[in-house]
Amino acid sequence: MSDPLIEGEPLQFLKLSEAYWTAMRNAPVQRSPPVVRVRHRRLQAALDCDVAVCGGTLGLFIALALQLRGHHVTMVEKRRVEGRSQEWNVSRQDLDVLLDEGLLTPEELESAVATQIDSSRVSFLGGREIWVKGVLDLGVNPRALIKIMKARFLDSGGTILEDTAFRSAEVYPEGVAIRLSAGGAGGGRRAAAAAAGGEQELHCRLLIDCMGHWSPIVKQMRGGRKPEGICMVCGSCAEGVPAEQNRTGDFLHTFTDASDDMQLFWEAFPAEGGAARTTYMFTYCDTDKRRPSFQALLDRYFELLPQYQGVPLEALRFRRVLFGAFPTYASSPLRPQFDRILQVGDASASQSPLSFGGFGSMLRHLPRLAAGVDSALAADALSQRALAVLQPYQPSLSAAWLFQRSMALLMGQLRGARGRRGAVSGFLPPDHVNRLLGANFRVMQALGDRVLRPFLQARCALALGDRVLRPFLQDTVRWWPLTATMAGTLLAAPVTIARVLAQVGPHVVLGWLGHYWALAAYTLLDAVARPLRGVKFLQGHRVQRCMDAWRWGAGQDTAHAAAPA
Repeated sequence: MSDPLIEGEPLQFLKLSEAYWTAMRNAPVQRSPPVVRVRHRRLQAALDCDVAVCGGTLGLFIALALQLRGHHVTMVEKRRVEGRSQEWNVSRQDLDVLLDEGLLTPEELESAVATQIDSSRVSFLGGREIWVKGVLDLGVNPRALIKIMKARFLDSGGTILEDTAFRSAEVYPEGVAIRLSAGGAGGGRRAAAAAAGGEQELHCRLLIDCMGHWSPIVKQMRGGRKPEGICMVCGSCAEGVPAEQNRTGDFLHTFTDASDDMQLFWEAFPAEGGAARTTYMFTYCDTDKRRPSFQALLDRYFELLPQYQGVPLEALRFRRVLFGAFPTYASSPLRPQFDRILQVGDASASQSPLSFGGFGSMLRHLPRLAAGVDSALAADALSQRALAVLQPYQPSLSAAWLFQRSMALLMGQLRGARGRRGAVSGFLPPDHVNRLLGANFRVMQALGDRVLRPFLQARCALALGDRVLRPFLQDTVRWWPLTATMAGTLLAAPVTIARVLAQVGPHVVLGWLGHYWALAAYTLLDAVARPLRGVKFLQGHRVQRCMDAWRWGAGQDTAHAAAPA
């Protein structure tokens, strides 16, 4: 690719990503050699730490939380423990988890906030605009945030091995022996020195895998299975957008109908305090070999960007170009398959299938995971079966899978598209996804703003629209808002819903109905269990983890306040 906007390291990463994407589309995923082996003899070495966290950016959050709870934690990172230059967009209430968990002071947290966004738009071609506040309303400087947390981790006695890569692990009855290859050491005055140019072993009670979607341990656990869905995304951060056009964001926006069996979605956020603007274009699809290459998707992005931003391409000064493919699996989160090894973050696939960033998911689950791992270490409940309660079935997460499938068109489903045998086929009109989403969001907004709000007292802080729309925008699926929205959409757009049923297929619908009723059951169980959480004889590890599973599985872990006026 000769585009002058993509040079140097991004071009090299594009080539590597393209090769991987091509291999995934054209052939079954190859089984990787096993990197985890189980040994039944005793571990003939002393333990170096309680917990080893492999993966040092998002892994720093759980590492610091456990270190502050009194456990000796060692972090392993193949590069450096530092954030990327691209801002993380997050909601204020999600970021406040770091205060609630005592990881940062309010002053430290504010120093890492680079951008504040007044409001964000949700709009679809042919529909009206909806403006929301308090959702992805902050841009956090990852490097500033990680720097503060890294210093806190080291000062509290944690150990960091940088430039050190995970190679393999052996699980023993008493602990885990992790083999590492080190090219050097880093992490400050308290970081352990790595064996330069060679290999070393690290011994711990528990290994937390935070190495992301493509973790070598996860590859072994998946057994070469292809993901059911892919979110392909590309984007950029650029200067040159006029200030008056860079005060608000786009949470979800379309200005084209579907073509080539894909619906393109757009997001945009002010960055660097408004000096630049970050723009993403993404689509949901599968791994069919006829899907476009990254190069083709980037070409389409730069072709449409001037129309989207209202700024000529030559007027933009690009800071960064971004792209990636994020896998989603229908059965998530990934359950533990070994004693003493737990997947966390993107490695666990615990993020919503609608979102493609692990930062928000890590923040959301941090209280549950920190408390759960702390309790498991204290109870020595580190077997595969015991660890399974830390990554339980979550119907709130599984119920969101239907939404992704309804936004992803299979090859040949679009009207006028060519099927596998070359014949023109398809039954979905090009505006199908836009019609569906437009109807969904109209119903969610109308449930509060048009139906209940006139009957609520002025002092009431929450309207049903806030309780329906805002949780959905923050990747929280709850039973009664979901029920109200689905019923309203069926009444508002019955033909579109009928097309969705044909689009996703009966097996997906039947599976979703199981998750739907499980969501109802978890909602009831959480309502019954919540007043009992403080009862003394219910403070056991397993009982508390079951209560956590019901709470997070019902989407009741976050209090969604009304949008600020």
